[in-house]
This record gives sequence, structure tokens and C-alpha cells, in this order.
Amino acid sequence: MTNSCLDIDYQIIRSRRKTVAIMIKDGLVEVRAPKRTPQYWIDDFVQQKRQWIAKQLKEQAIKERQIYQLKDGQLITFLGAEKVVRVIAGKNTVLLSADELVISCRKAEAKNVLKVFDQWLLEQAKLLLPAKVESLSYELAVEHKLSKVIFRKTKTKWGHCTVDGVIQLNQLILLAPLFVTDYLIIHELCHLRHMNHSKDFWNMVEAHCPGYEDAERWIKEHGHKLWFKA
Repeated sequence: MTNSCLDIDYQIIRSRRKTVAIMIKDGLVEVRAPKRTPQYWIDDFVQQKRQWIAKQLKEQAIKERQIYQLKDGQLITFLGAEKVVRVIAGKNTVLLSADELVISCRKAEAKNVLKVFDQWLLEQAKLLLPAKVESLSYELAVEHKLSKVIFRKTKTKWGHCTVDGVIQLNQLILLAPLFVTDYLIIHELCHLRHMNHSKDFWNMVEAHCPGYEDAERWIKEHGHKLWFKA
């Protein structure tokens, strides 16, 4: 059910939680509240936060327009090199040249373009990144702790490391600048020694990735662009 507070439309999700929180995603405002929270109290809460909500919605709208477009003639980056996207009809495949990234689809519709490119990107990640991870693991002297590399596209994480030595990477990092890709891999490899974000962890990151703050800054400012759309 959609509610309104002045010019703000929002949905209420009630649960056993103890506090009220506002979540904004994909242009939608969601209020999460305890089950017995009165409607008028929620309305007042939203009203108090209306300037913050408006700011978040505006920032999200700007970011939405900046996301990589998988349309003919658009620019995209792959392994640090800028490519012009070409979308043509043909056998489902992606061809890479010095200047172009050609996405061929039997049916060159938006959802098909997305599916073909997504599958190709995952294949490229599996082909290119495990060797890079292994090479860097020797540089960091954690190769004995590394068990395998897997890939998962998730909006919550660029990478993950388990206590069993599994490094999980998001294949979208192939669309980032090379210094960002290297940083994200080194970040996860450092977790093979320090399963936390302690001072020792960050000292290790800095030792093997000087200026890593630049990569962190790039992710914060540009990471959303990698969530390509047709």
C-alpha cells in the first residue's frame, strides 16, 4: 500500500523491529516500522525527513542517468580501455576489438542485449581474473591460504573473502579502471590474513596497494555506473 506525506509517496513495511527507518532504492521510498507504530507518527517522521528524502531521490536520479548504457554508439570501459558499444543482429556473442565492443544478438532487444553481455562478462571474469588473483596472492605471501576464486554479481559487495580461503569477486570489476580492479582483489586477499578491517589489515593493503584511497574514492563516486542497462 502506498502512502503520501505532502509530495512524498512511500510504502510502509511493518515488522518486529524496534525503530523506524527510511530506505530509498530505485526511486522508491520505503518506511520500515514496528508493527504498532501509529500512522500519524510515521507521517510526522517522514515529514521531518522530507529534505533528506528529496536529496536522496535527486542523487539517485542523477546516478541512474550515469549508468553504462548498452546501446549502439555508447561508451563503456573494459579492462581500463574505453570501447564504443555496437549492437547488431546475429548469433549471440560479444566481440572485442581495439576500439569497439560488439554485442550480437539474435533478437537485438534490450533484455537480450543485457543477457548476452552479462553472460559474456562472467565468462571473461572466469577466464581472466583467477590467474591475476593467484599471481597477487604470491606477492602478498597468502597463496597457501587461497583455495579458489568464484564470481557473483551482487549490488551489496564488490568482493568477499571466506575463512575457507574462497575469494568471491563481482564480475563488474572488469568495467572499472585497472587500479580499481587491482585494489579490490588485493583488498580481499589481505582478508586471508586479517579477517577484519583492523589497523593491521589496512597497513597490509597500503603496503601492497599504495594510494588505495584513490580506488576507494573512485568506487564511491563512480561505482554505480558499472550497473549497466540497455
